[in-house]
Amino acid sequence: MKIVVLEHEECYDGSQLSPLWALSKGVKGDSIVAFKGSMNVVDIKDAEDTDIRGDELIHFIMERFSNPPTMIEAYLIQRLFLCCLCDVLREEGFDVVRKGGDLYMGEGKLTVSIASISPSSEKFHCGVNLTTSGTPEDVKVSAIHVKDWKAFAENVAMRFVSELDDIERDISKSRTL
Repeated sequence: MKIVVLEHEECYDGSQLSPLWALSKGVKGDSIVAFKGSMNVVDIKDAEDTDIRGDELIHFIMERFSNPPTMIEAYLIQRLFLCCLCDVLREEGFDVVRKGGDLYMGEGKLTVSIASISPSSEKFHCGVNLTTSGTPEDVKVSAIHVKDWKAFAENVAMRFVSELDDIERDISKSRTL
């Protein structure tokens, strides 16, 4: 799986979940792409959410080509990513907990995340708040402060890809029952 950290800022609006979005950025195949920017989701896919926005986040978009793609695998991969993110944050001194598909610091929600599928791939988005400004007023939000967001994003992505690689190695040496 390729890891790419974009140099430019970009607003996450949900369109990045469209099939082959990473290809439009020059990334072909399984990938996790990170970038920094605001968030203002206009085409909300999660039936429970009505207002998804923030002024500054680190965004991760993962696309994994699978035949056939399944929602359960998309969400399992998303949860694995969140576990990796949680581990890295704890190692950097943040007191975070995972509840389902999100991370929290204290009472505040630190992440926003969704997984889904296209006809050819499993995808997820995870945004990590770098500020609490611009977020919905009715949601308690927390944020992290990191010196180098690119190094942080690359560290998280490498941890995630390492887990996937380790799973592939385990599969290749396991006999069926």
